[in-house]
Amino acid sequence: MYESILAAGLSKPAPYDVVAVDQVWVPELAARGQLLSLKDRIPDDARADLMPSLIDAFSYQGTPWAMPHVLNVQSLYYNSAHLKGAGFRNPPATLEEWYSQMRSLRSRQTPYIDSWAEGEGLVSDFVRLAAQFGGDLFDANGHPQLQTRPVQRAAAFMRQLIDENLVRSEIGATNEPDAMRAFLSGSVTYTTNWNFVYGAMGDPAFSQIIGQGAVAPVPPVAAVGTPAATVSGFLGLAVLANSQFPDLAVSWLRYLTSPEVQAQQLTQLPIWTSLQNSPDLHRANSQIDVFLTNLAYARPRPKLTRYVEASAVLQRHLHDLVLGSASPSTAMAGAQAELVALEARGH
Repeated sequence: MYESILAAGLSKPAPYDVVAVDQVWVPELAARGQLLSLKDRIPDDARADLMPSLIDAFSYQGTPWAMPHVLNVQSLYYNSAHLKGAGFRNPPATLEEWYSQMRSLRSRQTPYIDSWAEGEGLVSDFVRLAAQFGGDLFDANGHPQLQTRPVQRAAAFMRQLIDENLVRSEIGATNEPDAMRAFLSGSVTYTTNWNFVYGAMGDPAFSQIIGQGAVAPVPPVAAVGTPAATVSGFLGLAVLANSQFPDLAVSWLRYLTSPEVQAQQLTQLPIWTSLQNSPDLHRANSQIDVFLTNLAYARPRPKLTRYVEASAVLQRHLHDLVLGSASPSTAMAGAQAELVALEARGH
């Protein structure tokens, strides 16, 4: 989709007007002049009903270029029957407790599975792990900081989980759908994944853990002091700058993201604060407070004009860490050096 949007932005006329964008594509597309600014097209009453972090997720240089549409956040999914069988009454509230539970569960079943194949899912997971340790991969100015203590601890913890057999042996070839299927089969206790797992847990067409699957905030280390620490994977809707019908396109975009339309989809996490607080949503989704907690403490993936290239660097070095062909410190040092060089080429 990314390549198609890049190509469409160069066509005259545009082959389509409204495009779905990952939040991490916005800086590059905006810098290229391929998106229509929404700065004067989002009314004040709409802005007031959106979390500032949602507007910021789709902004570049202070200007919004897309409207949030799908609010994906990673949550901690767990098998409550496994926890009960091991003597645990509740999911972990801290990363330290999570690690302790995994060690206790190891003799019964594989504790954990996640998306650590070489791909974007691996980067998302590492952003989330760094957040759990209180860190970010890049600073506010877009400079890489992979050799800071929280990021180093996250890398070491990832390797520790593998070395202590707390994850499935094939985790280096596991993507997000694979991780979900393993969790839904009942063969693992924990996974962190996006919102789609929640609906699948209760669907007998996909799930063998009906009544056992549950969801919780992603636990940070105790010293972070927040109820959750996770990562966002938002999708938005944007209008191509070369659209022949920009006003109509904006009207359609605003309709698709409107409270009226989202109120008909209460199994999803709405973008509007008024809907997030509505009794109807809480009746439709008994776990909405868990998702809202994760949303409130979700870190974005890095906001970079060359994100796709930076992500490829991170994917390669993180996968070396997962496969054991590089130590955590070596992987982080290698990625840091490449990212610094990439940043220098961008100026």
